[in-house]
Amino acid sequence: MVLYLKENRRIALQVACGNVLDTKIIDGNLVVNTNEQYLFDTIMEKDNLLIIKKALEWQNFSGQLIINKIKTKKDLQKEDLEKLEKLGLNVKIIEGD
Repeated sequence: MVLYLKENRRIALQVACGNVLDTKIIDGNLVVNTNEQYLFDTIMEKDNLLIIKKALEWQNFSGQLIINKIKTKKDLQKEDLEKLEKLGLNVKIIEGD
C-alpha cells in the first residue's frame, strides 16, 4: 500500500500509513489501531480514506478497512476527571517518577 501511495505522490499519507504500527487482518478485514490522534485524523480524512481503499484494491485486497482510535491512559484519565468534576469533586492527579 505504501508503494502505491509513493507512486501516486501521496507523501503525507504515505508517511502517516508508514507510522501505523498496529495492523491486523481479522475475518478478511484490515484492522488498523492507533492511539495517535494525528494519524487517526490523517487517515480518516474522506479523500485519504478513498485513496487508501484504492491502494488496497490495487493489491487485490477485497476486505473492509477498519480504523480504530485507541484511547491512551491520559485520554482515560481525562475522561474520569471530567466525570468526577461533574459530580462536584475536584481531583488532581500527581504523577511520580
